[in-house]
Amino acid sequence: MRKSAGFPSAGVAESVDVRAFAAFFVSAGLVNATIAALLVCRLPESRLPSASSLMLRAAVYVLVGAGAGIAGAYFYWRRASNSYRLASPIAFREFALICAAGWVWVPSAVLLSTADSSATALIGALCGGLVGAGLRAGIVTDRNPDESSAGVVPARENELFAAALERVPREGIGYFIAGCVYAAGYAQYDHARLLAGLLSAAAAFAFAWTWKQPSPKPVGRIRRDVGRRLAWTGPLAILFTGWALLLGIAHRNAPGDAALAAAADADNQNAQRRPGEQGAGPGGFESVILWPLPPKKQLVPPIPKPANYLGLEKSRPLVIRFDGAYWYFQPPETEPGRTAHQAHGTPLNVNIQSVNSFPLMMEAHQRLVGPVRLARCREIDVEIENRDNLPGALSLAVMLRDSEFPKRPGVYLGKREIETSLAGLFSYKPSPTREMLRFAIPAAGPIRKFDEITVMLMPEVEHSMVAPKIAVAQFELFPR
Repeated sequence: MRKSAGFPSAGVAESVDVRAFAAFFVSAGLVNATIAALLVCRLPESRLPSASSLMLRAAVYVLVGAGAGIAGAYFYWRRASNSYRLASPIAFREFALICAAGWVWVPSAVLLSTADSSATALIGALCGGLVGAGLRAGIVTDRNPDESSAGVVPARENELFAAALERVPREGIGYFIAGCVYAAGYAQYDHARLLAGLLSAAAAFAFAWTWKQPSPKPVGRIRRDVGRRLAWTGPLAILFTGWALLLGIAHRNAPGDAALAAAADADNQNAQRRPGEQGAGPGGFESVILWPLPPKKQLVPPIPKPANYLGLEKSRPLVIRFDGAYWYFQPPETEPGRTAHQAHGTPLNVNIQSVNSFPLMMEAHQRLVGPVRLARCREIDVEIENRDNLPGALSLAVMLRDSEFPKRPGVYLGKREIETSLAGLFSYKPSPTREMLRFAIPAAGPIRKFDEITVMLMPEVEHSMVAPKIAVAQFELFPR
């Protein structure tokens, strides 16, 4: 009987390093499929696409991912310098079909990573597990199929307790799997979703490859199993890719939907106001941005600003003079609009108050010339100038943000009460009094560095209609 050219005997399979073979070509196809998905997979421009167009787009993306993976593996397979070409443990047709059942999941993983979804790692693990289990079942590497399938280990003659004296072979695959799992967990914590998915795929592939030793199967049965696996994974991958598109569209439209909801809420509140009362009030502004007064020109030698504060010196604290802007706005808005009134001045000398029934919010925003590493900073002191003479308790809160990742949540340092505004310590202030408020900085948080400091003034109810006459003087960062 003539032997199949695509499935060599056990001796031929042993003549090549099967694990290196599988790792090399699977990695080549996976990287190629990921690059193609990053270049091709895009969200539809429509905010509400139809289901048919969404599923058609998902099917195209799945075909692109599988085709790119097959093309990448085939490029190296046909190279003249390929050492596996003459002694391949499996035919390329079967290899491509097995791997395509995993590569079809790459587009959904890429789309989920763009939506900052933690499900990317699960999709990567599914992709690697399918490819590893499929190749392990399709490639036979047993020395003696009859003995390996029965689980019989040939015994040595005339050697009593020889098995107890044998040295256990060392396997580094366990360390590789553990390293990939820990690295994927850290990438997931750092919001590197795509990297976490690739590491999960590598760990799942290695685990599926070493899970159990497969028994030899006829060529026809292997081909039927390969076709059956691809037949159910393909449509399922299309459904998951369509779900990833829906999730990406929702993630993209979230800011706009929040703005529309806030506008609708504002319209409802406007409709419930008393007749004749307008949104900003007669002669008022919807929001105000107050910039500091321009400094007087001085003849000083140019001093280069540091590129960053990542290497904060441990010998002395870092003092940062406040030169940012003050924001005044009213809920439900969270920041001044594009038509906000802008002026120069200091909160100590201006009178800003609400002319309607909505409270007034005040924030001070400081942008740093370079990032500060969170782990290098122990605490921050906020020095303020207080000239507010209106009774009512005031609190000050601090938020640290990273402008490089605006979608990530910042580090909230809590709030502190301004002592001179409390009932027992309140007094009339003809001139500004300086106060210091200290905030502890955690060593870890949603961000690893920050270059924006937001100071929020939080008045009580009796002080909520008038902006407090409080200015931020400077910040002092203390290293750990």
